[in-house]
Amino acid sequence: MNIGKTIRAVRQLRGMKQFQLARRARLRVTVLCRTEKGRTSPTWRTVAKLMRVLRIDLLVIQAHKR
Repeated sequence: MNIGKTIRAVRQLRGMKQFQLARRARLRVTVLCRTEKGRTSPTWRTVAKLMRVLRIDLLVIQAHKR
């Protein structure tokens, strides 16, 4: 599973819409959408923002890579 799919799965578990997560993480919705769909690789800064808002750590992301 790629990082975008992990972000989407956690976002959905938290009951958040894309625009809500994007606003809280101070990202553009298009950046989040492209990341979730695997169309772009996010920067570490973007990943850090998303992790902070979703309250997950790097171990969650690593676990989904397997």
